[in-house]
Amino acid sequence: MKRKNRNRFVDYDEFEVVDILLQIPRIIFEFESRLPLTWGFRRKRSAIDPSLSLAPTCANVSSPTTPLSFFPSESDGKCKRTKEDLLKMVDGSTHQRELLKSEIENVKVLCSTLKALSSKFKERKQQMRRPLAM
Repeated sequence: MKRKNRNRFVDYDEFEVVDILLQIPRIIFEFESRLPLTWGFRRKRSAIDPSLSLAPTCANVSSPTTPLSFFPSESDGKCKRTKEDLLKMVDGSTHQRELLKSEIENVKVLCSTLKALSSKFKERKQQMRRPLAM
């Protein structure tokens, strides 16, 4: 099939684009040859050191001297709490609870005063809008 010959003038920009397109393979080759691409592939599996693939050997474990010897636990080194220590903890917790209750009451009072103040501001806002609406 024949192409139709078009009578049109080709400008300098089109020649420049064609020249760049023709040079792309050479530019890519020059660019790739400068960069070492060692990160782009995996080693062969046959490159694994065979000495590392051997299973580790188990050491012979001797039996304990007593049949029911237990490992020492964390609680073995700790002393038991005395009654006085427990009473001090209870007193501290009770005191902390009382402080928290008083703080809750203070917050409730503050909340109610803020609500009252907010309602006063809303009422004043409505009073200021009434004369403008008339």
